[in-house]
Amino acid sequence: MTLSWQERFRAIFTGLVVADLRSDVGAMEAPREDALDLSCTPALESTRAQTLTWRQVLIQLAQVYGQERLPSLGHCSEQIRMLEADNPLGVCFAALPLMLLNLDGPGSGAIALVRWAEQQGLRVETQNLLEAVFHLLRRGVESVQPLSASMPPPKTLDWLTSASLSDPLLTLATEITVQARGQYALALRLADLAPAKPRELPLLVGVLSTLQEGLSGIPLSWRLQYLNSAANQSARIYNWAIANEAALWQLADGLFYRWAGVSSSIKPDQLGLTYPVAQLGANLHWASGRSGL
Repeated sequence: MTLSWQERFRAIFTGLVVADLRSDVGAMEAPREDALDLSCTPALESTRAQTLTWRQVLIQLAQVYGQERLPSLGHCSEQIRMLEADNPLGVCFAALPLMLLNLDGPGSGAIALVRWAEQQGLRVETQNLLEAVFHLLRRGVESVQPLSASMPPPKTLDWLTSASLSDPLLTLATEITVQARGQYALALRLADLAPAKPRELPLLVGVLSTLQEGLSGIPLSWRLQYLNSAANQSARIYNWAIANEAALWQLADGLFYRWAGVSSSIKPDQLGLTYPVAQLGANLHWASGRSGL
């Protein structure tokens, strides 16, 4: 794990959040025939407040990253299991930092993931889903790692086309990403066309596409619109407790250091690596492993 992995972590996390905000903003703008009665809103908010969402898990972990070495979540385990009962894929998103920080390690990376899942008391089915997502991401990382500091790897989607997945939603996400040739914006637009689109589909597509293309693959106009515009600030604050893209990357850095203690490949002397938050439009490429600051 080198500094470029921190940049990779930022990029993939940005791809997830942009996809999430785009879906949320689109859902709010689209008229719904089954819209909730406003009189039910207080009860709905009360119920929502009692359930820890995968977004809240990530935010809380980022805010306390300096307090513990092992992210066991402690008192949150019961709420994680509630999240699992409602949506097992939400657990995968909550565990995404743990996955990303162990992708280039040996078998111990998967062991760290299994240990975390057991600590939370997750069902075997959920553990299998976590492992399936982990191994898919690992295949992607292996295919896009730079050959040298000056030579980017050839573009290939073999890691997606050859993946054998039993989960139908994961399968659909890989098929859409392949159809879009790994292009972030096209993949999300294709996900919009999926019949009875599950809420998690664009999020999976966003992660897979960013893994393939990097931060530069996310359209600058989308980063401006969803991460920096005043029009979508309320959605950013409500979903992610961030005001802008700089705050998002600080959140990503908090997660990076929070989970570094259980990475199988980060050396202790690498935990002090820091660098300024890059300005919008900074040139972050997998090949160089450096930001254009």
